[in-house]
Amino acid sequence: MAESDDYRTVIREEDDGTRLIAVVRRDPETDQLADDEIITDLKQWIATRKQPDRERWPKPAPFNTWLMTTKPGSKDPCPECGCYSLRLAPVPDKPGEERVICTMSQCEASPFYRD
Repeated sequence: MAESDDYRTVIREEDDGTRLIAVVRRDPETDQLADDEIITDLKQWIATRKQPDRERWPKPAPFNTWLMTTKPGSKDPCPECGCYSLRLAPVPDKPGEERVICTMSQCEASPFYRD
């Protein structure tokens, strides 16, 4: 993204490989901020934003093998996304417990959802 006269772009690569990119509108207040201050503000915003209260599971590898070991979950569609990819799957870290889940990674109700 090319920087324009209206916006300022600050890019920072963290030690863990995470890249933070902040684009701020140029005005007298933001023009006085150093790049480090903008990145610090961005990190604070990320830390305080509301996270969904949904359970997340690690995606099993290989996923196709995992699908073959689970059972169909329901003949009804997923109430969230409307797909028919529901499976009865064992809950990680809870031996003996199974739950019907949506396996679509684009579905916000799925424990495999990638935001």
